[in-house]
Amino acid sequence: MKTEKIIGVLVFVGLIFKMMHWPGAGPILVLSLTALSLVYFWGGFYFLSDANLKHQKIALSIIAGAVFGMACIGILFRLMYWPGAKPMLYIGVFGLPALTAAVFLFKSQAEQELQPYFNKLLIRLALFIVIAVPLFFVSNKTLLTIQYPNDPEIVRIKSNHFDHPENEAYAKEYQEYVEAQRHQTRIK
Repeated sequence: MKTEKIIGVLVFVGLIFKMMHWPGAGPILVLSLTALSLVYFWGGFYFLSDANLKHQKIALSIIAGAVFGMACIGILFRLMYWPGAKPMLYIGVFGLPALTAAVFLFKSQAEQELQPYFNKLLIRLALFIVIAVPLFFVSNKTLLTIQYPNDPEIVRIKSNHFDHPENEAYAKEYQEYVEAQRHQTRIK
């Protein structure tokens, strides 16, 4: 569907903004991934169907929408380094293979008119697996190293803070670093 593609492009733009450290990356990612999650949660039966709403397995579309929606939220939380990302990605990472198995099972028994529906569902599954599974298994330090390849100090400080949020010393070190960066930006 066009709505899904437009939101997907916005997610991609948000990722580029985040990697380039351009302003607005956070709001773009939050709005686009939240919108995509809501599209899947509330409209999975519609957005995952073929051109004709009757050419689908409605229960499978609803379950796929729920798994895709939770995967979107897990991806968002992981990219923003928010607490709770791992439990949300659990549902996506372990739900996606089960959903893939169900799609292949139903696809093998389906009539010819349902084949485009299953093929599009498999494409979406592949995209989510390619994005969600690596994000689930990669550490915060690796993600931060990718995001900040030329600043090992911020990688160390942020990974300590994100991996140990209860540690006051890491939180204080992180706040001091952020304040120093703001002060340095104002001077320039």
